[in-house]
Amino acid sequence: MSGDASAAGGPRIEAQAVEMRIAGLRLLDAVAAPGGGTGIPVPVSMTIINRGPSPDRLVQASSPVAARIEIQAAPHPGQGVARRSGSGIDVPSGRTVTIGGGGPQGGRLLLTGVRKPLVPGQTFPLALTFAHAGRVELTVVVGAGTP
Repeated sequence: MSGDASAAGGPRIEAQAVEMRIAGLRLLDAVAAPGGGTGIPVPVSMTIINRGPSPDRLVQASSPVAARIEIQAAPHPGQGVARRSGSGIDVPSGRTVTIGGGGPQGGRLLLTGVRKPLVPGQTFPLALTFAHAGRVELTVVVGAGTP
């Protein structure tokens, strides 16, 4: 689908077909929104598939493009849309978790203090640390719109 026209009329930029694996986890489709440098947090989306026998938890994230990355867990049922900051994101065994993208299940990653604006097509490194699987570095692609 890369190269298809987006709703805004421009080229659609999608995550590269790069897949990272660590322990029983697969990390796919890491995409960030363009922007930054204005004090507005930049969201990152991705899919995490846990094919391992045990649950895991995303506990930390870092990148040289941002001063900080805020991890916001999805709200508990009955909590409305309020998200819990700093508590990590659960990745249950045998499940797929979608981070960002507006889904209620996976929570969000927000880049804050972005050092210079991110432009569509740019890539940058992102390090994720899981409670059990450990640390993995992946490449994030800056897409054409909000992930």
